[in-house]
Amino acid sequence: MDQVHVKVQEAVDKHMDELDKACIRKMQVKMFKCSAVCCENHDLSMHQVQECVNRCNAPVMKADQHLQSEMQSFQNRLQRCALDCRDNSQDKLGANPSEKERQQASLALDKCALKCVDTHLAMLPNVFKRIKESINNSV
Repeated sequence: MDQVHVKVQEAVDKHMDELDKACIRKMQVKMFKCSAVCCENHDLSMHQVQECVNRCNAPVMKADQHLQSEMQSFQNRLQRCALDCRDNSQDKLGANPSEKERQQASLALDKCALKCVDTHLAMLPNVFKRIKESINNSV
């Protein structure tokens, strides 16, 4: 199952890298330039500079919160699917399963879990498309 975790992580990392290059870095550049302008304004008090910097950071923070929420939802859905596989596998076993029955249940569980992963990996492009659209609409 470690290979499954690696497969999911690599797919998520690939999409995160694309999102970073397409949206996040541009937002960060704007945030840092905006923050620099705040800091260069010597007419502002320390408190005003901090408020200005916070306003500059707000779009990036909002995008990050949305990204975290979407990824948590994706992870929860994947976990629910895997738990459903486990429950179905356990439900098929009797009170005193034989070794053969346990092996069959284990194989069925692995097959089901791989199907969950494949199904959810197929969802990733749409998840990241939704995130990207949300970020672009909020900027």
